[in-house]
Amino acid sequence: MPSALALLRELRTLRGAFGPEAARRKCDIFAAFHPMVIRSASRLIELHAAACFFCAFPDSAAVYRAAHAVLAAWADRQHRLKRSRRESMLNTGMAGTRVYYEFSYDTLCQLDDRFPGALEINWDEYESPEKLDAILIHMIGRAEEHAFEEELGEVSTQEWMAIAKGNRAESDLTWLLRQTRRSKPLCTLAPDLFDEAEVPVVWRIGDTPAATTNNALDVGRTVYRSNMRKPPKRTKREIATPLRGIRRLGERRGRAMIDVAVAALAARQREVYAMTRANPREVYLAPLGEGTHAAIIGVKPAQRLHLEGNYGFVILANGRPVGYGGISPLFRQGNTGINIFPEYRGAEAAYLFVQLLRAFHMLFGTTRFLANPYQLGRGNAEAIQSGAFWFYYKLGFRPVDGDALRLAQRESRKILSRRGYRTDAVTLRRLAKSDLHLTLRHSKKSEYFHERWLTACAIGATAAIAAQPGGDRASQMRRVVRRVTRSLGVRGLRSWSANHRRALYRLAPTVALIRDLDQWTRAEKRALVEIIRAKADPAERAYVLLLGKHPRLRASLAKFCKHATAQGSADTPETAARL
Repeated sequence: MPSALALLRELRTLRGAFGPEAARRKCDIFAAFHPMVIRSASRLIELHAAACFFCAFPDSAAVYRAAHAVLAAWADRQHRLKRSRRESMLNTGMAGTRVYYEFSYDTLCQLDDRFPGALEINWDEYESPEKLDAILIHMIGRAEEHAFEEELGEVSTQEWMAIAKGNRAESDLTWLLRQTRRSKPLCTLAPDLFDEAEVPVVWRIGDTPAATTNNALDVGRTVYRSNMRKPPKRTKREIATPLRGIRRLGERRGRAMIDVAVAALAARQREVYAMTRANPREVYLAPLGEGTHAAIIGVKPAQRLHLEGNYGFVILANGRPVGYGGISPLFRQGNTGINIFPEYRGAEAAYLFVQLLRAFHMLFGTTRFLANPYQLGRGNAEAIQSGAFWFYYKLGFRPVDGDALRLAQRESRKILSRRGYRTDAVTLRRLAKSDLHLTLRHSKKSEYFHERWLTACAIGATAAIAAQPGGDRASQMRRVVRRVTRSLGVRGLRSWSANHRRALYRLAPTVALIRDLDQWTRAEKRALVEIIRAKADPAERAYVLLLGKHPRLRASLAKFCKHATAQGSADTPETAARL
């Protein structure tokens, strides 16, 4: 009988092998593992990764069943390990393990709703539990105040919470979350208060649907593979080709997809803004072929970004999450990036990303795609280690900085001419200093809206509010709104819903930066009013599309931002004063 190490090595080589003989060998290897006692945590982790991979990319029903059988018995196999070895499997997200992380408030609420009692404050590792007092102080009555007098020091934060919770059979964290969610003031403050409190959490993930072992969306029949697809040679033409079959899910199905997405990230100690604040009424499912899909998830109206759109995405293979990322569409461009989970690397990431860009082009009219330095490795060791720069470069993304472009071209020639040559980490970090852009045929250089201009807009908005008479910002803000609505020809807001008025108040200070707004045509003004209202719609897609169809709005904001940045750094008090 070959050793576990030898079998795992062979499984690794079989990832890209297909056909009857390869399928039989995969089944034989998985069968060999069933009676085998594996005492090495690292080899168990690799076996788990292999079983997940072949459930996502099986080449036959037999292979799928064999891989699935390994995962079905996973919690029992993991529990048979010695305790010291089980500890080395923490934070893997596998069935039967625990996850330690400082989750955001929104993620905690979502996980606690699905798995009440499974999450708890990790008191043993909480160095400053008194930070929670900033939350608890909003719950107490006058009769309880002496317990929070620092000089007495008789009752710790943990002890007070145990007393306040009483005999309720729930975790301290569940109790705390429920108190904050039932209080209107706290419900608004809680996300920021939790961030400041830096609450360490332990999640006993168990053998639940959230474990990476089990997490999947039911997408219908299992699809078996005959190969791993490679990206097309003409990437831009492929992206511009319509992707058929994209559909917006109903709210119930959208919520199920969000549950899968949040769990996929949380189990791996990751979060994405668009998914922690996901909108179940705006989830799109795009078929990418061969049993793969992209779920593209919008944000709830009240929590959307100011000017940009914002979407997270999860890539599914036979329903299993294999990667994730996001896109922030703005004026026919989109800042995007992709991350494939480690156990699924070595498959068809490049092909799937190109298909995902097709979906973005189809949904949002995006003609310019941006990858920012973090995606390439700035402050991101994982991206340096994986050589993420070359992943994007091979698909047609190019540095916008001239020095970075010339360095990339030199390195590319070395890779082509020297067998086995790899760009070193120092050079990859130099390459990661510049944005990468991929532009489609109809993208115009004049349409590009620099991301740093968003800062100029924000500082300008602050200055526009401050320029209004009156001592308090609320009255100043009302004056900005009145000025903008008057210029746009909006007569009264009685017919506007609360959500539409909220969108107006958010966007008005930015619209106020447009100096020649009074000279716009009626059609341009009506289109801008439609954009403002669309920002509050149940789905943000209409807003994104309308934004891309208003060239004068983009040009006017770009003109303001160019002037602001020419005067000096857009994020200094001196620039704000000039604005």
